[in-house]
Amino acid sequence: MRPLATNRCNPSACGLFVTLLAEPRIRGYSQWQVDADSGADVPQIRNELLNAGDEVLSVGLQAGLTFPTIKANLNFSYMWEFRAEARFDGEWLGMSLAKGF
Repeated sequence: MRPLATNRCNPSACGLFVTLLAEPRIRGYSQWQVDADSGADVPQIRNELLNAGDEVLSVGLQAGLTFPTIKANLNFSYMWEFRAEARFDGEWLGMSLAKGF
């Protein structure tokens, strides 16, 4: 019987970074307040425009890189908020890294 061979090669020669999946995506969200503000800290405003529910829409891009040979995933996201009502709008930039074991 032959002994089992061990994997002794450098990462680039074994295909560690050769196998790569790229995933571009469009993403977005809509967020709104479904209940009226309440509590002791909320000023009692009779004007409905000043006491409107919070609402915002967002759209953006996401690019993901998956490395199946090392069970890893790297994502970059950019979101742009618009049509904000009774709250601030802005931009959001994020990065996430996941590694499977």
